[in-house]
Amino acid sequence: MITDSAFLDVKALALISTTSATVSANTLAGGGIVIAHSRGADVASNVVSDADPAAIRVTKGSDQTRIAGNLILRGAVGIFVDQASQTTTIAQNTLAAQTRSALQLDKIGCAQVSENLVAQGRGAGLSLSATGPVSVAGNAILNNAGPGILVRAQTTQARVQITGNLLSGNHEGLRGATAGRLTLTGNDLEGQLPRLFAGDLAPRTFAWLEDRRSHGPTRRWIDPAAPCADDR
Repeated sequence: MITDSAFLDVKALALISTTSATVSANTLAGGGIVIAHSRGADVASNVVSDADPAAIRVTKGSDQTRIAGNLILRGAVGIFVDQASQTTTIAQNTLAAQTRSALQLDKIGCAQVSENLVAQGRGAGLSLSATGPVSVAGNAILNNAGPGILVRAQTTQARVQITGNLLSGNHEGLRGATAGRLTLTGNDLEGQLPRLFAGDLAPRTFAWLEDRRSHGPTRRWIDPAAPCADDR
């Protein structure tokens, strides 16, 4: 357990090959938190600023990691999950002013991204690439210079559910490039008009506008279904 501590101008606070580690209520400036080849880590309620390359990174096949309630300011990537990590929960974090993607999931298994606030970054709010099943539900993604959500390089079997999110003021709402099996339900895109969809997802613009004309602005709601099997 690493709690209530300050780490200033260090490269990283790294936990490698751990089980059920807790990293909570710490302050880090100039360096990030790395969870590598670990199981059951809980990273919660930390304040991380100006980290490069990532404020919180989950890597090297880590499993059942929970990242919740953290405040992440500036830096390159906010939360980065990669290298076949599995069953990752990212919930109720606040990320602002990252220079790259605020949330980046790359070559991983299942993940759940819910109720995060992502704002004013210079890249994408959320970037998904070559993932397994992912649920993106109930997030607010606002005023990013890149797309609110970017989905690319997915296999035809990669199920991504984007449900009940608020996207407003981003360069475009959702951009796709080989987006895989993508489901969009109940998202509020009123603040994205007219830049709703781009790339492979551009053809969805007409269907969304038709639905809006028939049923009015989409209201936010959250699908409780989780994409990961409960194997704990």
